[in-house]
Amino acid sequence: MRLFVSYAHVDAVLIAELAKRLSEGGLEPWWDDRLEVGDDWKNELRGRISACQAFLYAISADSVESQWCRWELDQAIALSKFIVPIVVRTGASLPRAIAGLQYLDFSNGLADQGVAGLVDRLVRLHQNGALDPSAGSGSPHGSPSRFVQHLPRTYRTVAQGYLRPESPAMHRFPWPDASGAEADRAKDSRIVGIDFGTTTSAVAHCERGALRLIPNNRGDEITPSAVAIALDGTALVGRGALEFLLQHPERGVVEPKRLLGREVAQEFGGAVVLEIDGVSYRPVDFVALVLQKLRFDVSAHFGEPVRKAVLTAPAHFDPTQLAALSHAAQLAGWEVLRLVAEPVAACLGQRQRLQEHQILVYDLGGGTFDVSAVDMDDGVCLVLAVNGDTALGGVDFDRVIVAHCVAQFAATTGIDLSGNAAALIRIREAAEQAKIELSSARAVTVAVPFIASGPAGPLHLDVPLTRIGYNELTHELVARTIELTRITLEDSVSLSTGGSETAVLVVGRAARTPSVRSALEDLFQCRILAAPDHAVALGAGVQAGILSGEQKDLLLLDVLSHTLRVQVAGNRTVPGIVRHTTIPTRQTLKLVAQNGERRKMLVRVLSGESSWPDRNMRLLELEVPLADQPRSGRPHVDLEFDVDANAILNVTVLDSGGARLAKGTVGLRCPDPASTNDLGQDPPDDYVTLPLIDSGFEGKPLPRTSWADVGAVQRWIAENVAALLRANERGNLPTELPGSNLFPDCPLEREMIVDLMEQRLSLDLRRVRYSRSIETMAQRVVAIVREQARTQ
Repeated sequence: MRLFVSYAHVDAVLIAELAKRLSEGGLEPWWDDRLEVGDDWKNELRGRISACQAFLYAISADSVESQWCRWELDQAIALSKFIVPIVVRTGASLPRAIAGLQYLDFSNGLADQGVAGLVDRLVRLHQNGALDPSAGSGSPHGSPSRFVQHLPRTYRTVAQGYLRPESPAMHRFPWPDASGAEADRAKDSRIVGIDFGTTTSAVAHCERGALRLIPNNRGDEITPSAVAIALDGTALVGRGALEFLLQHPERGVVEPKRLLGREVAQEFGGAVVLEIDGVSYRPVDFVALVLQKLRFDVSAHFGEPVRKAVLTAPAHFDPTQLAALSHAAQLAGWEVLRLVAEPVAACLGQRQRLQEHQILVYDLGGGTFDVSAVDMDDGVCLVLAVNGDTALGGVDFDRVIVAHCVAQFAATTGIDLSGNAAALIRIREAAEQAKIELSSARAVTVAVPFIASGPAGPLHLDVPLTRIGYNELTHELVARTIELTRITLEDSVSLSTGGSETAVLVVGRAARTPSVRSALEDLFQCRILAAPDHAVALGAGVQAGILSGEQKDLLLLDVLSHTLRVQVAGNRTVPGIVRHTTIPTRQTLKLVAQNGERRKMLVRVLSGESSWPDRNMRLLELEVPLADQPRSGRPHVDLEFDVDANAILNVTVLDSGGARLAKGTVGLRCPDPASTNDLGQDPPDDYVTLPLIDSGFEGKPLPRTSWADVGAVQRWIAENVAALLRANERGNLPTELPGSNLFPDCPLEREMIVDLMEQRLSLDLRRVRYSRSIETMAQRVVAIVREQARTQ
């Protein structure tokens, strides 16, 4: 990772020592020790700053006064570089432009622990993509000193309070004791379905074949997913929390679901928490409070304890997010029998009207977007493909309106409301209502009385908004959902844009936006079906009925949402089970140690869509002894993947004779009691993994100048795919290249080809992984290569 170090020359000795230690930590610092005043240096310095991943600004009284240092800092801010201020001399303060960023104090010398911490933080930020320019031109980009103003967008909520790394003073709620509830659980056979949403949650139950929603203690069928901590320390959930947050917005969150699994710990050194009255509350605690209230309401409704549930989750939640959701449910006292993807649950809830259809479910909920391709036929619900964005939903549409209203109000009155959390909550409520009205009206007014006070008295917010203006504001959000829908269509194989047997089911209130409906109608030449409110909760109730025996003749076959991979030598990965494989499934991958003299092997299983290990999620690590392997030749093992219907992954390592060497278990959707998921650091040098299937295939060379030629790339792909097909050991694939739709029948070969291209081109080719044919793949690769050439 390249670093640009800006400093005053009087600090050259200290900077040289710092650069040496950074280099020893695996970083690539660049600092100038030959600078002379003159314009000739500006192009060189600008190029160095543009090419770096992080900008280290050494602060002393001399650097603050230095014209060159100020110029370099301005360039870093303009290029949205990640800035790390380092105080190297006492008597200097941070420049105003970066006063809100965290800084390291080396004014008393370069402490080993401080330098090691700097290296570790930069590496973690680089691995998680946080160093990529995202703040926009003119804004300083770095770790903020308080995580309020500059917290990454993914983690922001309207009532976010002071999010910061986890502190030792953690609040401990009186969560139910699982061991003491065993007797009650044994008597309880009732199973309910829970839709835990970003903005609202609901619970459904199936009894005698009839589905119904269970009201809460207020008699409402939905409960807002909002949590607040009252002034006396008690927790408020639902409507009461929303009312309380209008007066005390810093004491709770309104969208805890969007924080699940979002480990800001990897960026800022601790788990994301909300600190209130000196006590830290984790997102999983807030989610657990919502789920606990639902359990109390359900138990009060039935007059007896209810603990068993089917829980829905976004289709594109990764294993960490799913595990966090499951953990929250366990804290709340629920026994989660099954986690079901929200779009699939919506299909189950509408199964009668969707029989014998291929369905594309477009689910734009409050905080997440999911799209799934499903085949409903003869009582079988078969999931074909899933995709989505866990940070895109109706609240983002609301925030676009809020930002527009805040900007208009500031332009009219000169008062900026962006830092007033209470005002933002009120504007958001008005924005949500305006969004709903625009579904039928051509123009509305976002009106919030007494929003602020001015010299002449109270001020009111009145911002006119037309449907066309709203469509323009949200165009990028809608376009993002349509792009993900196209990808799902390509990966689902059998679905196409049109046809009498294809149905498009629109789920979620945000999906009722006219611009969304128009975009879907342009993409699909068929009727768009709107799912009723609470379709996801009702579908969860259907799955609960299946498990309890209330629902007959209905089978759900789900798929893996992410590819399971194995890390191999050369900082690469290879696919074991490709995404969208129907579960349960079992597949085997051959591994061979790169050095036959080594007596042990580390098997690291990952989840993701990249050929680079650090861009995927670690799931499981197994240490495999090779002492019993023959010393002649390279030791090899078989790695067996076994995923059951509950998405529990069992990984077994067998020797050449079939004897088990190691075994591990991890829940891809629910944490399994028997999980062995102790993830360590990077393996030492004497651990090497290399799959046998990849050891003899490195692909035929293609000159870099030919990568911009569609025909050359197409021929290269065809030749290498043919070589893979001829070498395949599965016996169920053709040895000759079939027609245009090749890759639906050869998903593993497709992943291996894309992995090879990613490594050779050093480009992210995730979009290429959804290609159906060699022709399409070649066109997309060339488009990406040409785009990179234009931007260089």
